[in-house]
Amino acid sequence: MNARFECLRCGRCCLVAGEILHVSQSDVDRWRKENRIDILDKLWLNSLLCGHCGLSWPAWQGDNCPKCGKHSDEGDYYWLDQRRSRDFFSQQMASPRCPFLKKIRRKDEYSCLIHDTKPEICRDFPQLDENKVTRNEEECIEWGCRGYLKWKKKRGNSSKHGH
Repeated sequence: MNARFECLRCGRCCLVAGEILHVSQSDVDRWRKENRIDILDKLWLNSLLCGHCGLSWPAWQGDNCPKCGKHSDEGDYYWLDQRRSRDFFSQQMASPRCPFLKKIRRKDEYSCLIHDTKPEICRDFPQLDENKVTRNEEECIEWGCRGYLKWKKKRGNSSKHGH
């Protein structure tokens, strides 16, 4: 029997790594289709990618491809907690809290305000493997993730019983 990870809503991942979070183009496309301006307003475009010739360039150079001149709004996105400075590099130095994380009153728990449409990277976190240590496992250890600690304990118990 494989031990299954269960999120205990400790918020460690969102408190530690949630502000400078890379989101996929499919996330951005989904949020545009869902008209999620509340999410799209938090995005910072780092680089653009030309669908015509495949060139990637820094977003600060403009929306038109330097090679073929075609317009692009696809690329590498990050989101920022806009309660803080809107300057990306200033935010990298600040506490990296997700802008959609809400503390549950009188509990040591958090909730995701966009759980129904959260980014792929959040849906897939953590990627744990019963047979090897993953990068996510190292992060869970470093951040003190309660769900990871429970998963590790279950995994230890199941391996002791030969399962």
